[in-house]
Order: sequence, then C-alpha cells, then structure tokens
Amino acid sequence: MAGQLYRVVFEGEILEGSQVQEVKRALAKLYNKTEDQVEHYFSGKRLTVKKDADYETAMKYVKAFERAGAVCRVEELETHAGLEQSLVLEKGTEKPSQQDDGMVCPKCQFAQAPGEECVRCGIIISKYSERFDAPESIGRKEAIGVEPERGSFKLLTISVALLVVFLVIGFYYFSGTPRYSLYKVGRAVKNHDSGEFHKYVDVDRIVDHVAKYAIQQVVAEMENNQPIDDWGRGGQEFDKELATMMLSNMLEALKPQIRQKITEFIEDTDDDREGSPLVGATLADIQTEGSTSMVTLENEKTGDKIQFKMAKSPDRYWKIVEIDLESFERLSQS
Repeated sequence: MAGQLYRVVFEGEILEGSQVQEVKRALAKLYNKTEDQVEHYFSGKRLTVKKDADYETAMKYVKAFERAGAVCRVEELETHAGLEQSLVLEKGTEKPSQQDDGMVCPKCQFAQAPGEECVRCGIIISKYSERFDAPESIGRKEAIGVEPERGSFKLLTISVALLVVFLVIGFYYFSGTPRYSLYKVGRAVKNHDSGEFHKYVDVDRIVDHVAKYAIQQVVAEMENNQPIDDWGRGGQEFDKELATMMLSNMLEALKPQIRQKITEFIEDTDDDREGSPLVGATLADIQTEGSTSMVTLENEKTGDKIQFKMAKSPDRYWKIVEIDLESFERLSQS
C-alpha cells in the first residue's frame, strides 16, 4: 500500500548458530560503542530500532542486523503514538530503548514512564531525539565491515598527515644547513664512524689550505731578509719558487697518509668519547654568506676559540674545507 510505514523491532533474538558475545561485539562495532553499552539490547524487552520507515528502509535495518547475527522484525504502523527509540547507525550515536511499558532517557539513560520530559535531567525528549535520526543513506554502508563516518577521526587524520608533512619539510631544510653537518661530524667522531666523518670533512681541501698557509709563511720569512744586490734578489725569487714547489709536492704526497691517520683516529674504539654531538652543533656561531659559512667554536671554560670554513656541496651537504690555522695555533699554545 502506497504510503505504508513500518517500524523495526529488536527483542534480543539472534540467528541460529550465532554466539551472543559475537553478536554483541558486532553490534558494538556497528554503533561504535563498547559491548557494555549494547548490553541492554539483549534484556529481552521490546526495542524499536527504527520508526516511521518505508519498507525499503526497514529492510535495510533488518539486513544490517542480520549481518551482525541479530534478528529484527518489521511491523506495519497504523498510528504514530508515543515516543519510540531510533537506533542510529551513524557517527557512533545511539538512542536508548523505547519499550511498550516505559522509556529510557536518551541523554542520562534513566528508566521512567513515557513522557515528553525526562524527570531526572529535564530535557525535552522529542527535541533531543530529532538530532539523532538515522539517515536514509545507511543502506549504502556495510553494517559490519565499514564503520560510520566520523568527522573527528577525519580531522585527526588530516592533522597527523599535516604534522608529518611539516616534519619532513623541516627535516629536509635542517639537513641542508651547516649546523646539521656539524652535528653529523660530532656524531661520527663519537660513534667511530670514519665513513660518515669523511662525508662532511674534505680532508684534501684542508691539506691544500695548510700547504698554502705554510708556503705563505715561508715566503714571508724569506722576504724579511732583503737582498743587497740584483744577484741576491734573483736568488731569493728562485728560492721562493723552489720552496713553493717542494712544499706543494710534499703535502700532496702526504694526503693519503694524512687521510689514513685521521681514519685510524676516528675508528679508535679504545678512545671512549663522552659528550653529546648536539652540544657543539648547538653552541657554534655560524655566519653564512651564499654557499660558504664561517664557524666559530668556543670553549666556555677557557674562552679559547677555533674557526673553520664550511662550503655547500652539490649534494646539499655542508663540508668543512678549511681550518683557520692561526686560531688553531693559539689553541695549541694555550
């Protein structure tokens, strides 16, 4: 009959072969509740699952309960009398049972005689119930396999995803800074990891800088001795060129040995290195200009400082390429 309405009723009956606890668990999952919260569904009292529903909608509820292992009955409605419960299969919200001989407040769960107002909490039951009517789209959801859509869960998921994105971006930026490379050098020394150390310290360029510094010192000393004639000046120029060539060749030949000595020092496990690599990286004064940075490390107790230069490599890492030998000499003498 056109316009005929129905109600769906549940009285705690389960399908043959089903276990009560399994059905309770399934219904609890269906409504996004705990098993204790659905315990009163199985009190044996008449529970209206859905009221004023057309036949198609009523059967959707029946099938949803069947998938949970429970049995519902569909009854034709002749009149709309009293307040009846509507169990909602969305957003984990449930309306408490409306029994033939009484009702339970949908807010405070207080059992009482049927009425428009709860005698305990004072809510107007009809208005409160209107907010939780089940949507007609319930039939499009799987009763057991798919949980109802929850806005708070989506918001949490989006927030976590954004946090992860920001952390990844932040780490990507930090990993391309001189301070991060200093931390990696300190950690490599502490962990005796020579491979990691050489990744952030360009030994060859440091040796080249030492050679250049040594040559400058030798040449400066030679120039302090002024020759008395042209023959002396010619001999001085020859001596400077010879010293420059010899020092350059000598240090170039020593590069493999220097690298090996540094590797042996880093890998010396008998040397227990205390302290956190974060300390030096955090306290370092770093002045960056373009693709180079000048780094100053200061001993807080003595006030001694050592400076070195870092350069950005094509792979985004910053490497130590020069040591300020004057500050190194002062540190060695203190």
